[in-house]
Amino acid sequence: MHRSHRYREDKFPWAQIVEKYGDRMVFSGYNPEWAEFIERFGRIHYHSPTNLLELARVIAGGVIFIGNQSCPYAIAEGLKVDSIQETWKGGPNCIFNRPNGFYDVLDFGRIEEKIEESLLNRSSLYRKAALRKISFCITCKNRLENLKYTLPINLEATVGYPRAEFVLLDYSSQDGLESWVLKTFKNQIGSGRLVVYASRGQPWFHMAHAKNLAHRLGGGDILVNLDSDNVIGHGYAEYLNDEFNSGTDLVFSPHPDGTHGRIAITRAAFYKLGGYDEGLSGYGWDDNDMKARASRMGMKLVVGNRFFYGCLPDHGSSNRSEWQIDPNESNEKNRLQSLANLLAGRYVANDPKPWGEGLVKKNYQTLMEV
Repeated sequence: MHRSHRYREDKFPWAQIVEKYGDRMVFSGYNPEWAEFIERFGRIHYHSPTNLLELARVIAGGVIFIGNQSCPYAIAEGLKVDSIQETWKGGPNCIFNRPNGFYDVLDFGRIEEKIEESLLNRSSLYRKAALRKISFCITCKNRLENLKYTLPINLEATVGYPRAEFVLLDYSSQDGLESWVLKTFKNQIGSGRLVVYASRGQPWFHMAHAKNLAHRLGGGDILVNLDSDNVIGHGYAEYLNDEFNSGTDLVFSPHPDGTHGRIAITRAAFYKLGGYDEGLSGYGWDDNDMKARASRMGMKLVVGNRFFYGCLPDHGSSNRSEWQIDPNESNEKNRLQSLANLLAGRYVANDPKPWGEGLVKKNYQTLMEV
């Protein structure tokens, strides 16, 4: 949703909307606009788009867009997504009558009906498709502040998909992750929607090893890597399920020239590739390497931006690189190592060495060997 500083209707029931749906809402726009909004109507999540294309992706990934007459609403109109407009009585000049557009309405009951209708339609989009189990795999070393923002949003975004699980690998964090996650997500852990594994004795964050360990612990037919700063939207799990039902030799990432930490792949394809290359150390290029190897093994690379909000805004890179060896140099070293492997025809990583191994404690209690 979005609300600019101009063209407002003060009788629009924002307070009631936030009271009922606030934990599921994301304000995407200028930070002062969001600050004023939450001061008046209550706190909701915030996303700071870096450009209009990213803003459009956020709007396209939502269940419904709510906003006043502004640039974001114009984008929603162009995308023809479900929308509710806070129509300014002084100039109702942005009304384009269409079945899924709602204009000039002040009654909360009618607005609530429209929101619930959109939620129902989204949950039933893929109802006829076979539901594959999807494991969202998150690795974390001392990035609790990121997870405090992203994990609640991502769990909520998949609440309508019954076969989604989140696998969180605590890679020797020392920032209070254990106590926070056990206290905050007791119900989700109890139901199995969130499974936490602790890998102790890891002085540095070995990105490829951590990802391999988390992916091997995931039980899904589809494995999705999510960095701790990644945010997904409602409908993403259903979207992946639909795409993988149409073909299995696929590798999804949000951008053609990078991944923003997110790759989706079938379990069979992940094992066929030998996982992430643990010969790459430090920070960077492990995901680009996987995409390149997958392409050379005949898998189809798909740019899948729908329902992917992007990365947590304004969080910098210091906490990402602090616990990695040679973070400033390793990306280029890994790129060259990956290129050498590709030129030599080594498309299966880690062969013949074992990979993704280690001792972990499930939910900080049961010791397991992987």
